[in-house]
Order: sequence, then C-alpha cells, then structure tokens
Amino acid sequence: DLLAVLAVHLPRHAVELGGSGDVKGKAPAGTQRLINAGKAGLDLLDYDVYVNVVGGMNTGSTSTDLAVALAIYSSFKGRSSLKRLVAAGEVGLTGNLRSIPNADRIVQEAVRLGYEVVILPAKNAGQAGKASADGIRVVGAANITDAIRAFAGGSSAR
Repeated sequence: DLLAVLAVHLPRHAVELGGSGDVKGKAPAGTQRLINAGKAGLDLLDYDVYVNVVGGMNTGSTSTDLAVALAIYSSFKGRSSLKRLVAAGEVGLTGNLRSIPNADRIVQEAVRLGYEVVILPAKNAGQAGKASADGIRVVGAANITDAIRAFAGGSSAR
C-alpha cells in the first residue's frame, strides 16, 4: 500500500528515488496538488503518502504526475487495472491535465513494450493516437476525473 492512516493530522507526502529507503524528494507538484486539494473525490489529508520510484527513474518531469496520481488512486481504492496501462501527463492545480512533450514517443515505447492502453492529456491524445492502429488504445483525458474513469474502466478490486 502507498497510504498509511495518521493518528495526528501531519501528513507526509514523499517520493523515494532508487529504492534505497531514503526520502530524496517531494511528491511531484501535480500529485501534491491532487493530495492537498482532494481532487477526484479522494480525501487523502489524513494519510501519509509514500511513492517509491525504483530503477533510477528521474521524477523531476511533470509528465509523471498522472501516473503517480493513478497509483495513489489505485492504492486508496484497492483497485488495479486489468489492462497493461501507461499514464503520462501533468496534473494542474484544478485537476486538469496539461499536455506534455514527446507523447508520441511515449506511445511508441508503450507499443514496443506490449502495453494495451495509454492515458494522455486530451491535447496529446489526438496527435499520439495514430499508434492506435498498432494494437494500443490511446485515451485522451481532460482532467484527473476523466483519467480515473479511463483507469477504472479496466480495473478490478484487489
């Protein structure tokens, strides 16, 4: 689980890089906003949120906001996607998804690795959706709620 219930309302939201056990950064900005604003009906203010990113991946890019937000949703609701799924996008202050650079390359890599669904900001989905013919479904989402619907559409309770 990514969440731990707090007895005292002093939540800690952290990202661990490299799997070393040391907290080396804060949650991506959009994810922090999602947690603090309670977007998408998730009341996370009384939870510690821990995100562990392994393999040396750099979370400095805002493109990881959506993936982290969906991982938090998955943990909080006890649901996981039935599909092999990739999500990329910046989560804005109001929960809107902002376009990201290189979305077409993200889709191409998802195809190469055998993923079935890619969730992207709506502005990116049109241009990157050409890869849909390669056996992958590209879903455009305007906001975090749309992205959660797309994720949950292919999910099941754990």
